[in-house]
Amino acid sequence: MDATVTGLGNGTNQGAAQVRNKSREPVAVSVGRGTMVPLADGKPVAERPLVPATGHQIQVTVNGRTITVRVDGTVTARWTSRYKATDITGGTGLRVGVNRAGAAWPSFSALAVKQLPDALPGPGGAQRAAPGAGLMDPAA
Repeated sequence: MDATVTGLGNGTNQGAAQVRNKSREPVAVSVGRGTMVPLADGKPVAERPLVPATGHQIQVTVNGRTITVRVDGTVTARWTSRYKATDITGGTGLRVGVNRAGAAWPSFSALAVKQLPDALPGPGGAQRAAPGAGLMDPAA
């Protein structure tokens, strides 16, 4: 997942890219003006300073049990889950938040979600369903 968050204030708001939603261990990468914090199941697993900016490009790569995070192409954090990969598959999401009344809401100006080249088996291989997924459902 590649996402660009913009409109970040000085400690007043943040945006997050989320993966493995609705799995046993969802992961969110929260980015503020000068900080990046990846959270596994709501608990911080690292904190990295960023060059303060009103926007940041977030890249989250999920490969089996391991998630790799890059912000602005330089700051890296990696997290390997203790759960089996089949227990932590899930969806993606975006979130924005403010820390005080009157703070401006950030927004996402770009988003790309793509499959790793060899993530799914070829023809005749097993496929997985996503029951209840609301992809492309305007009512979701």
